[in-house]
Parts: sequence; structure tokens; C-alpha cells
Amino acid sequence: MFTDVLTRDVTCNSVLNERVKDGDVTCVSSCSSVTLCVLQVVSSSSCSCSCASSSPAPPPAPPPLLLMMKVFHSPARHGYAVEASPFLASRSACAASQFYGLAGCGSLIVLEETETGVSLVRSWEWSDGLFDVAWSETNEHILVAGGGDGSLQLWDTANHNAPLRVAKEHTQEVYAVDWSQTRGENLIVSGSWDQTAKVWDPALSRSLSTLRGHEGVIYSTVWSPHIPGCFASASELQLQLRRRRRSDSFPPEKISDEPLWHWTKGMEREREEEGNHQEM
Repeated sequence: MFTDVLTRDVTCNSVLNERVKDGDVTCVSSCSSVTLCVLQVVSSSSCSCSCASSSPAPPPAPPPLLLMMKVFHSPARHGYAVEASPFLASRSACAASQFYGLAGCGSLIVLEETETGVSLVRSWEWSDGLFDVAWSETNEHILVAGGGDGSLQLWDTANHNAPLRVAKEHTQEVYAVDWSQTRGENLIVSGSWDQTAKVWDPALSRSLSTLRGHEGVIYSTVWSPHIPGCFASASELQLQLRRRRRSDSFPPEKISDEPLWHWTKGMEREREEEGNHQEM
């Protein structure tokens, strides 16, 4: 049995280490360039025997796992994000930057897993670093990427050498992008170091909502795969969950400015101190 696992967020001079347990995968990667690893977990056959015994036999030990790794290298690029295609099981995209994203340009790399390794489908260069990428949930050729210049770019793998559209409303780096997965919605959310999250239509013609409230740079934004109009965002000190008001109708211009739920670092200590004060 084969299980394909695509390692995520393999960044230069970083180590990604996940243990092999119950079918999980171990990947250890330390690199000086974009290194994309595809691991296959091969469950080897095991033998069993029976013998006369008055006590019940112990359960058989799980079969050992063998790892097969395929690697793609892109010199002078530092990988920040990798995303598997929701349409093509063998295809993935990687967002990368020069000089750790501090200077230089960025690259968007589309890759294909083959029987013998990982091959390049196509790549594009951008004038600033690229930090995240997400595939469209409705079109197998379309991707969105977030850049260090505060822009989102819409790319087409089919027949375009430049982005279909560039939207630049964020004032600092766009560090996170995600494409909604729920039925009846086709939306993009972005998170930026300017401490805002924005919801976009799929053509990036304009932002539909700008959500504020984070006290630090936003590092991650992700749509709920189950609840329409609901996404979470994470910054240095906070987690927030936002959802369209139930009384509002689509389109989601009415995503609430107030988070549905939020957590702030130090909140538990404040609650504990408040409880101790009340007991006194």
C-alpha cells in the first residue's frame, strides 16, 4: 500500500521532522535551496504463525515501513509554502523567495510527481518574495500567491506567462492566502503583516471585506472546510475566528468586523489572576 505525503513549508536552513508512527511519515530536510520532498510510505508484508498455547497470542506487531523519497531542488530559492492541487494528485505548487525573503525576487514553481522523481511543469518570477500559494477550488489551472510587495497575484498554468491579475491593497507583506472549499462559495482570504485580513472575489477585482483587530503581523489565514463564510487567522499574539452573520445573505461583504471568537496570549493568566482575586 502506498501513501503519498507532501512535506509542507520546507524552508532553507530549517528542519522539518515528523515521526513515523501509525502510518505517518518522517521527513528531515535541511537545505540551502528549495527542496521539495515527496515521501511514499510502503507497508511491507509481514508473516504470522500459530502455535499451541494456553494463553491468548499477543496481537501481531505492525509491519515495518519503508520510505521512498523523491526530491526537487531549485537553487538560490528559499521555500516558504507548498500546496497540493485539489484536482491533480501528482501536481503541487511552491512559493519561494531569494535571500530568505528579505531582498530579491520570488518564484512560483509548479511541479509534477512522476514515477522517477519530481519534474518542473513551469515557473514564474516575481519582483518581490513570494510567501504563500493556494490553488483554486474550481479551476485546476488557477493559483493565487501572496507577495512581499503587499500584492496578490492570480496565475494560470495553462497559457499565460504573466499573472492574470494583480491586486495590491495590503500595505505590507502578504504572508498567507487561502481559497475557500465550501459549496456555493468561491472566495480568497489573505493575511498580511499590516495586521489585516482581506476577503476577495475569485478574480481579485476588489476586496470584499477588510478585517482588523490583530495586534501583530498575521502569519496564517485559513477557511473552514465545513462552515461557509468562516475563516481563522493567526498573528503573533492572537487567534481569531470570523464568520458571516447568519442574517446576512451572499455575497459575504457582511463578514463581521468583530471576531466570533478570539484568543490572546496571556489570557489564561489574566483569568487565573481574576479568579484568585475573587476568591480573596
